[in-house]
Amino acid sequence: MLQSQKILELATKASQLDVTTALSWLSLEQNYVRPLLGGDRIKLVGSRHPVVEQALKTPFVANSLSLSKSDCLLLTGPNMAGKSTLMRQAALIQIMAQMGSYVPANQAELPVLSHIFTRIGASDILSQGLSTFMVEMTETAEMLKGAGPQSLVILDEIGRGTSTFDGMSLAQAILEHLLTRCRSYTLFATHYHELTGLADMYPQIQNAHMSVQEKNGEIRFLHTLTQGPALKSYGIHVAELAGLPASLTKRARQLLKEKEQERFQTGVPMQLSLLSRSQADQEMSELVEVSGFGDGEEDVSQAEAQFSKAQMSKAQMLEKQLLEEQRKLQRQIESQKELLAKFENSHLNPRPHFRP
Repeated sequence: MLQSQKILELATKASQLDVTTALSWLSLEQNYVRPLLGGDRIKLVGSRHPVVEQALKTPFVANSLSLSKSDCLLLTGPNMAGKSTLMRQAALIQIMAQMGSYVPANQAELPVLSHIFTRIGASDILSQGLSTFMVEMTETAEMLKGAGPQSLVILDEIGRGTSTFDGMSLAQAILEHLLTRCRSYTLFATHYHELTGLADMYPQIQNAHMSVQEKNGEIRFLHTLTQGPALKSYGIHVAELAGLPASLTKRARQLLKEKEQERFQTGVPMQLSLLSRSQADQEMSELVEVSGFGDGEEDVSQAEAQFSKAQMSKAQMLEKQLLEEQRKLQRQIESQKELLAKFENSHLNPRPHFRP
């Protein structure tokens, strides 16, 4: 018994030495730096993803970010541009720092956090009757219960598993809850560009996007974090890169143009009220362009008058639609809760098994 105890103690010390040595060599080989812990902000200069950078054959594009307590970095932009990578590398660097390791960055100043919460990706639990959206909402609910001023919260495209208005309404409400009640360090990625207008109401929001270079109808992802909201999602471009048939993407562009024209003729969604003034001006310019109005003062005035009139009538109709969608969502949630309760009861009170 005495010898086995000594062997276990030796194995524990050897494993600790192995981990420490491995991290030391990794820090030397990959040019990691010693983080400064104990402040009240997350400041990363030239940060990198410790796993992705070793898997790439090309140099990893480093990025910098700075978050004070209760701040939120609101990320917009297309898929594949690097939003998820940036958020994950921030979380990994925080974990590495608090476990005593050097970190992949040129400079790192970090607080000591109590929790890191993440909601990334999509999955379901079919055996329990839980849909992808229900799992997403359940996990988000648990995050909001535990998040606080010493927490880092990472949310990636929350609200995408339901209708547009439901999803965007939930995303905005969740973001506002984090800003006003949880006051966590927050990284929030979304394709709901309308949410970027919340920066006018909440000064702790930092709008940022991953840069994209567009030339001759082609796009190139630069993977560089840039201040300000993204203006496009480039969904059709990404679909082309994925290999969808050219006839299909051509049809998608045609439908997109038709919907933009229809939006002008019938009024834009009420979410436009969230947009900042500069974004609203840009939306107005785009709508004037697709409508066929000229550039003269009278033409623009005519467009603005039609724009305002259509927006007012459309807002009433959309408000009614939103209420109906909210009722549908509530019914879905109640149904999922009933299924979950039945599942839990069946496990707590299983049927007896009798041998023949």
